[in-house]
Amino acid sequence: MKKYENVSGFSAMYLKNENELFEHINVIYDLMYHHYILGKRDNYNFPHSECCPSSQNLMVAGMMIGYPNASVLGNGYYDHYYTAFPFLLNGEKGLIVADPTSDQLWRKRNVRPRNHIFVVKHGKWKYKTDWAGGGDLYPDGYLNLSTLRKDIYNWDEYDKRVDEFFENVFGNPIKINV
Repeated sequence: MKKYENVSGFSAMYLKNENELFEHINVIYDLMYHHYILGKRDNYNFPHSECCPSSQNLMVAGMMIGYPNASVLGNGYYDHYYTAFPFLLNGEKGLIVADPTSDQLWRKRNVRPRNHIFVVKHGKWKYKTDWAGGGDLYPDGYLNLSTLRKDIYNWDEYDKRVDEFFENVFGNPIKINV
């Protein structure tokens, strides 16, 4: 927490160009990939029923390497959580969505997307899989630097003001170097 005491609890990384976006996607994917290996090694059931702790671990690991904007987004109704990294690029608001347990979401495919990472524009985007009968996993809650500052020990209660999250993160662009 001390590392980011001068950073807003809500922030989005400011990107100069698409190449910089791709560089961050590669770093985040690599972090998620190594997390997956550790998860499989230490938990025979991984990734099943591990979305919340896995996403929280990825958020904290992201913060440790220089991403104060790392956040966990989740859909409480459909009980699935994933990590997001808000960004601003050429005036456009977006998110790098990194789902460290995505392969549990696909039942109808022979090859299930593992460590699913994708980019969405800010707005009412959809995250649809086979999970929960194809329900939209668009978030209804979040954890981030701001919520951790309020209560560092509360990892179970997600702030349900997700509209406020999106309003605030894009209002605080920061340069990130990892």
